[in-house]
Amino acid sequence: MKIVEKAIFKFLNFQINNLYNKNFKKYGASHESVFWNSQFNQFKRYEEILELLIQKEGIKKKIEVSDVGCGYGILYKLLNKENKFKNISYSGIDINKKFIDFCQNKYVKELFCCTSFPPKMIDYCLMSGTYNLTKIKNVNLWENYVYTNLVQCSKKVKKGLIFNLQFSKIAKIHNNIFYCDPVKIRKLFTDEFYVYSRISSILKNDIIFVLHKKLN
Repeated sequence: MKIVEKAIFKFLNFQINNLYNKNFKKYGASHESVFWNSQFNQFKRYEEILELLIQKEGIKKKIEVSDVGCGYGILYKLLNKENKFKNISYSGIDINKKFIDFCQNKYVKELFCCTSFPPKMIDYCLMSGTYNLTKIKNVNLWENYVYTNLVQCSKKVKKGLIFNLQFSKIAKIHNNIFYCDPVKIRKLFTDEFYVYSRISSILKNDIIFVLHKKLN
């Protein structure tokens, strides 16, 4: 990554952290703190992502996943509630230190790390809403930020990534939400991954991408 690009991305992380810090201070460990309009929708998105993971891997295999943009750790809590997820080995990462401090104090400290991408190789990166919210209006800049982070995460997986984005025919930012161009996402990863996408059955303009690494 170029020095100028690194500085810009650092500033973007700073902006995003400020937004989440304010919300977390106001709402605590709740769906509001991570800008969800309801806990129902928040959980449904996770269910859709986990359903796609299980479709690919089954429920009997041991699977290591990293929850990128883990927030206050609600996915870890959900996984521990359901017996069908018992073979999923969880770790959570987030660029927001307040979220990570909260998770380390509430759950298992070693499972959470303050970073942009997994510190070690894992099977899958899972991301729910991680790159949707932005404070800037420059579509190309945010698009580059999102793509760079996705590529960094893709270098840390043995098997694949499952993530969601809002989408439209042309990439745009509307009401501080980034809408991707799905064609660009597919082109970005087709050399190394088989790319499948599914429009959410419950959330408008929400598309979930499943990337599975091609065998050499």
